[in-house]
Amino acid sequence: MIYLSSKKIVVLLLLASPVQLGNAEASVRKNNTTPSTDSPDKGLIPDHTHEVKDIVSTVQENPQPLQKKNNSRYKRVSMIPSNRTNVKHDFKPSSRSRRVVQRSSADTVSVPTPSAGSDKNAHSMQLHEQPGEHSTLGTFPEEKSIVSTHRHGLHQVSSTLPKSSSPLRKRTSIAYKTMPKGPPRLSYSWANPTLTPSPRPSLTGKQMGVVQTLSIPPLGYEMDGNVKVFRLYAQPIEQYITNGKEADYERLIPDKNKIPAGIMHHHSLIQKVRAWGFNGTTPGPTIEAHEGDRVRLVITNELPEPLSVHSHGIELPNDQDGMGGFAEPVIMPGQTRNYEYTLYQSGTAFYHGEFNLMKAVSYGLWGALIIHPKKYEHTIDKQFVITMQEWRLLPGNVDPDLVSMDFNWFTFNGHAAPTIPTMTVNQGDRVRIRLINASMNNHPIHMHGHTWWVVGTEGGPIPPSAQWPGNTVDVPPGASRDVEFIAWNPGLWFFHCHKVHHVMNAHADVPLGIMPHGGMFTVVQVIPKNPKAPWHHPKEKGHDVSNRSYTRHKKKTP
Repeated sequence: MIYLSSKKIVVLLLLASPVQLGNAEASVRKNNTTPSTDSPDKGLIPDHTHEVKDIVSTVQENPQPLQKKNNSRYKRVSMIPSNRTNVKHDFKPSSRSRRVVQRSSADTVSVPTPSAGSDKNAHSMQLHEQPGEHSTLGTFPEEKSIVSTHRHGLHQVSSTLPKSSSPLRKRTSIAYKTMPKGPPRLSYSWANPTLTPSPRPSLTGKQMGVVQTLSIPPLGYEMDGNVKVFRLYAQPIEQYITNGKEADYERLIPDKNKIPAGIMHHHSLIQKVRAWGFNGTTPGPTIEAHEGDRVRLVITNELPEPLSVHSHGIELPNDQDGMGGFAEPVIMPGQTRNYEYTLYQSGTAFYHGEFNLMKAVSYGLWGALIIHPKKYEHTIDKQFVITMQEWRLLPGNVDPDLVSMDFNWFTFNGHAAPTIPTMTVNQGDRVRIRLINASMNNHPIHMHGHTWWVVGTEGGPIPPSAQWPGNTVDVPPGASRDVEFIAWNPGLWFFHCHKVHHVMNAHADVPLGIMPHGGMFTVVQVIPKNPKAPWHHPKEKGHDVSNRSYTRHKKKTP
């Protein structure tokens, strides 16, 4: 088999040893010529058939490889005779060599020279691989054995490259200590064992506001003069996305409506994630304050790398914005820093790790920041916070793949159905749901049975004249949307992302079975005032609860 290019010809000999391969390659390069521009076949390689015949004859006459020389400076992988299938490895000079594996029915596989434009220091290696073994090879200095331990066993291969003018020798003659090195790597990625995570603050679970963040305990504040002080510990955490238990809304479903046993083809999964969070959870606790308050966030860094915290959507001084390394110094591991500012706006904002942004947010380092107005236009009976995250978790793993965009777990407040609690309200309640998206994709959030009005964004309240009705609202990455409705319609109502892959856990097997609800899915329970009352639409009694001008104070609740 002959490999042709515009500048060289490489002969791939299926019955050659590595040393013979180098001699053959040198011979071809020595006799190679550049095609004439006067030829009618411009750009084609001239006929080298006679050279190929000479090389094949040479190999047949000298079937034995050269013996190993002790004065060689660099090792290379030898060919271990075997009647098993061989593997071809093409290498490029990088800190993590890419491996190209090609199966062949022949007993020996040769390695082509690097393509035009490849690094001078690159070289190719070759070995016989036993079935069940996977090899990871590279360039090593003299006297270092190449030992690989893999899932199916242990093998060791080594030999030396003869000291000669072979092109292979030239490509490996660079001194090991002069090879380029990558950027320094952190000693730890998820957690630093020298830093012990602090327990949750004593005010965790103390409801200082009116917002319910499903699955996430609230965070109270302490007063320092006229400043509200919130304490946050950025730390590695372990959290169950799903715990394998039955959803709490299952008990609300009448027995006659439940799906018979055995129909579901997918069982509930138990999935833990190792992430970063604040005060032991991802997302962190919801901070609540009022327009005009002065707040102080006391941030302690218990992560293995520097940190800064950004208050997303808040108008504040430049040195309090969280741009670590730009407008402020970063918070080193073990250090504490205060962020303090006055709230001149209201709405649904959030806080998140800003330094090393992609890793911090993808690891779950963020939480909701709710700023209540000095006075609401209407009395809000129930308020909820729903945050959105995405994860890539391979089966049997708890560590998320932070660089993948192929997510397979989608969560509300760090949990996936059926572990997400139910939102329970009473018939006639005015309900506001604050949606925050910290993931990389947009999420169209949909609710059954009601029409809501979009009344706010991360920029604050929307003027009444600009608010719009609907029952699906798209939430872009890094944004929030506030929706408000009258819970007039009793019953159990689905609340979920309408990207259908986002309502299943760990994606799905193929072919598709019948899957239970997962991902970004929960239920809104509207408790009826009179369970025995017949169903009527409010318009039958002259009440248009879908109209934005309707309030419980102006008209009697249906």
